[in-house]
Amino acid sequence: MNEKFATTFGGSGYTPDSIQYQDGIRLGTFLAEQGYTVKCGGYYGLMEAVSQGVHEAGGQIRGITNTSFDPKDANRFITEEQKQPDLFDRIRQLIDGEDASELLVSQEGSLGTLTEVFATWCLAYTQSLSKPVRLCLVGKAWPEVIASLESLPVNKEDYQLIELYDEMDQFFDTFH
Repeated sequence: MNEKFATTFGGSGYTPDSIQYQDGIRLGTFLAEQGYTVKCGGYYGLMEAVSQGVHEAGGQIRGITNTSFDPKDANRFITEEQKQPDLFDRIRQLIDGEDASELLVSQEGSLGTLTEVFATWCLAYTQSLSKPVRLCLVGKAWPEVIASLESLPVNKEDYQLIELYDEMDQFFDTFH
């Protein structure tokens, strides 16, 4: 049986008392229970939350970190850290390669999260990934972000490459 990979994206600024952080733990648990090896950015905030959920569910969590961010350490829940030399290699390792993810789930975040989501979307659009992906954006901010693009010359079909969910439970329901 081939190993299944899922990648999560999410901001580093969220704290354990936030709904998003708690949803990140739930997401990590869910993905581990679905049999995925999970990859994330490996640091703090929502990356740590997802890592905690995977760890507590007995799954494998890979932290894809970036040497240009050093001396940041990976979060304590990471099973395996894979340091990449720069942001571009980090994103590539998160979404494609020999252990390419077929499921990519993004919670809300800042510039790094936006970069990861848009890079993934563009690579899916250009059919440059080694396998088809499911790109799921979870959080109340995503519909507004995507709607803000309507004035750009993005083809309507290209919006079908992403799935929008206001809440984590809506995303979970797509697996039943």
